Amino acid sequence: MRIVAARPDPDLVRLPWSTPLEEWGDDVVVPLPRGLSRHVVRIVRQGGRVYAVKETVEDIAFREYRTLRDLHRMGLPAVVPLGVVTERTDPDGEPLPAPDVPAREQPALEEPRPGGAVVLATWRQLVDDGRLQDGQDRYRATARRAVLKASAATLAAAGVEVGDVATIATDLGSASFPTEVADLPDGVVWAPGNNGVHLRGTLGADHGSTVRLLPGGEQA
Repeated sequence: MRIVAARPDPDLVRLPWSTPLEEWGDDVVVPLPRGLSRHVVRIVRQGGRVYAVKETVEDIAFREYRTLRDLHRMGLPAVVPLGVVTERTDPDGEPLPAPDVPAREQPALEEPRPGGAVVLATWRQLVDDGRLQDGQDRYRATARRAVLKASAATLAAAGVEVGDVATIATDLGSASFPTEVADLPDGVVWAPGNNGVHLRGTLGADHGSTVRLLPGGEQA
């Protein structure tokens, strides 16, 4: 096993690196909610501290590690990168297989929801319209484009062409975004919580709420 870290943390060495991350037990894993991810992610506690551990392929891990370190050198708020662990082996000394990058197949909703209704998945992105980022123009320039993500089948069922603008709406309000196809269950859409529009304030909707998916800039 090899650990690359600017400031090695002895507590990290004690984690069960010889076991695939998906099989880590309750002795280290903290039962906190996690967002959708194309990789296995676990929140763990070790030595009185809580860490986020993501299992991915080596080149992606090093790219993300370098990007986060660059953000810190620029004095910008970001997740603190601790290191990259590679060359892991099982208890018999055999190399652990590289994780599959594509997300697992997820089941579609058992029954279609009436009237174009879909389930909203949402969370705030690292760079969004938060007031604590006021005056951080260089940091704001790194923000991801606000898009609505859904499976191709979900977009087609709502009459939305991939790349076109779609609207999510409730009885309180609506918000429109350009669309992208993502590896999500049918009947689920994802939109950023506070990029261009504050979903909770405008729609009265949050993660897990039911919203209507409409083509174009149509209103509810």
